[in-house]
Amino acid sequence: MTAGNTETERFLSDLAHDLRNLLEGLNMALLGDPGAGSNPEIRDLTHREIYDLIRKTESQLDRARLRNSRVELRPASVEIDAVCRDSVEKLAAFLRKRRLAFDVGNETALAAGDPASLSKIVVSLLHAATRLTANGDLIRLSLETREGKAQVRVAIPSSSISDGRVERLLSLEDESGLGLGVSRALARLQGGDLWWERDEDGERLVRFVLSIPEKLDGEFLDSRRSRSRIEPLSILVVDDNTDAAKSLAMVLSLSGYETEVRHDGRSALEAARALTPDVVLLDLGLPDIDGYEVCRTLRRAEVSTTLTLVAVSGRGDDEARRLSHEAGFDAHLLKPVAQTELMRVLKRS
Repeated sequence: MTAGNTETERFLSDLAHDLRNLLEGLNMALLGDPGAGSNPEIRDLTHREIYDLIRKTESQLDRARLRNSRVELRPASVEIDAVCRDSVEKLAAFLRKRRLAFDVGNETALAAGDPASLSKIVVSLLHAATRLTANGDLIRLSLETREGKAQVRVAIPSSSISDGRVERLLSLEDESGLGLGVSRALARLQGGDLWWERDEDGERLVRFVLSIPEKLDGEFLDSRRSRSRIEPLSILVVDDNTDAAKSLAMVLSLSGYETEVRHDGRSALEAARALTPDVVLLDLGLPDIDGYEVCRTLRRAEVSTTLTLVAVSGRGDDEARRLSHEAGFDAHLLKPVAQTELMRVLKRS
């Protein structure tokens, strides 16, 4: 990769990070303002416009990585049903004026792949569906297993899109910002595929199908030691955004967790040593010591052999996830954190 391409990729990555932080801040302001909170149209419009910018930026960044063979995948056994639920939650502002038929079943369904990229693909499919339909249209999201494959299906009315446009959207050269071409490439890198089919029977639908193997070679299993506990988990929330930290701690407290809040790296280290929490939710962009170094320090100090460290960041690109993994984090969550995704991480702690 040339120096110019590297600089462009770094710029796009930083831009995506800044946009996510802006989205989080605006969401907090709108939710906290009684006037704005009573008008969901304002909040949803703000969310949609900023999210569209994020999607376009991330799509360009992923395309550059794919072309330069710089995509890093960390295969695992993924609860694909939970990924579908998280995607619906993340895109609530887009789905509010659509009708959603949601059918993923009540039992856990597994797929073998990189958790971050599978989440990105499902979100991309659902986001594209909202952009290719009109108010009141029905979007169908379903999940089933066939011949050792987990298949996520997103269907929209066929009248809303032509065959030629579907083909263009699934090309890596597509510049619409919907990211379906990138999603297809990511799926194929993991032994799966992404295609479309037209169903002219009955309701006449265009259906996007993500197919991913259910099992990895050698069957990946989470090796973290499970623990049965009677007392609630104690959680240390660390974020220099005081409003975001307090809001997250409040949500966790209402869910039955014991919480403490800190706003910089040094106080986080002191609290971790003094309080020995079970989980630390750690913002990476702290003002004094960044989250990576805080994580490394805690791992070296062996504060607790069962301590779960979770990175919380506005950056979800491969480089950020690689750095958090190398620093010793157990999980990497993207701001604004989806509550169902957070709860799933906490259940494993």
